[in-house]
Amino acid sequence: MKKIIEQYPDVLKKLENNYLGENAVLDKNGIKYSEGITHLDERTSIQVIMNELVSDAQYEVKYKDLTVLPEYLKVTPKLDVMFDNNYIEYKKVKIMYDRGGLDEYVLKKLVNPSAAQSYVNPFTKQSVASSSLTGDIEKVSMLCGEECNRYVLLELWGGKPYTAEPYINMIDSMVNTYYNVERFHNVYNGIHPKMTQCDILCYKILD
Repeated sequence: MKKIIEQYPDVLKKLENNYLGENAVLDKNGIKYSEGITHLDERTSIQVIMNELVSDAQYEVKYKDLTVLPEYLKVTPKLDVMFDNNYIEYKKVKIMYDRGGLDEYVLKKLVNPSAAQSYVNPFTKQSVASSSLTGDIEKVSMLCGEECNRYVLLELWGGKPYTAEPYINMIDSMVNTYYNVERFHNVYNGIHPKMTQCDILCYKILD
């Protein structure tokens, strides 16, 4: 996976060219976003990226087909991508909207510790796994233990003055509070006029 993170910026640079001009990503109203891959939806993003990096990836694999799930999970989650012996949850977060307005939910998406404290809310009986990066870590941690490689992969898009550095510091603090991980990090400088930098963070779950 370390090699994949090293190659990741080159893949993003290549793929940016697929979303220029008339091929720019559209919003829900059919209006074009700024050119490039920044606004490509999460599901499509991971598939086009991993298809460039590996030859045998599978996507949206049901957890129940990979392991025995706890009884409290009423609906099986889906693993974003798997190949060989690697199991990956993927998250794509943008600090800003296309025109530069700040996304007020960024902290919730990144550093809400709720899933690490209790995967299921004991009061509502509902899963909180979708609430943050911790939810992705909790999900992928259900799989196979030491005999497989489990990762959470994050693309964090930002740009001056609203860069990713303070968010990364908070992520590391939160993740290291609850988990034993190894982190790989790389940076891609993209073509979006405001979100000019993508920090690529990969956390390997060690136990």
